[in-house]
Amino acid sequence: MSEVDRAVRFYYLLHFSFGAKIKNFIITPLKKPPKVLERVKEEANLVRNRLINTVIENRDYGELIKSYDRSSTFFYCDPPYYDLTDYRSQESRPFGNEDHIRLRDCLSVIQGNFLLSINDHPETRKLYAGFNIEEVKVKYSICKSDKGSIYKELLISNYETPTESGMDKAA
Repeated sequence: MSEVDRAVRFYYLLHFSFGAKIKNFIITPLKKPPKVLERVKEEANLVRNRLINTVIENRDYGELIKSYDRSSTFFYCDPPYYDLTDYRSQESRPFGNEDHIRLRDCLSVIQGNFLLSINDHPETRKLYAGFNIEEVKVKYSICKSDKGSIYKELLISNYETPTESGMDKAA
């Protein structure tokens, strides 16, 4: 299977899996099944157009960060949440405490800027104590009829965010 075919297949599986976990799949029987496939096709085309000049790589984050790190580089990091699940998917190994430490160590020496989003956990706060940490409230819901629950997450960076500098306090 080509890389493009694999990507389309992955998108399709994500689209029809419950909570995007690619474990349980839900497809509501429709009177006209092709409509749902047309919607997936339209969404895939939107994604394709948006990512036309994007490079997607699948390799260790430490190697990736080192290879792209420049003073003008911005890294957005969204690692698995600390101490919530082992995040075993796609036959990957769990992302454990040692991985979180290695990510922090990697980010602490980069030339560029980073923004990391992660759950609010005491260990996460300790791990990133030397960085800028901002609390944000996030609504979690994977069901359209669910009103969702509000949780605290952390935005961690190696630069001052607009909220920290007071730029958006007038709003």
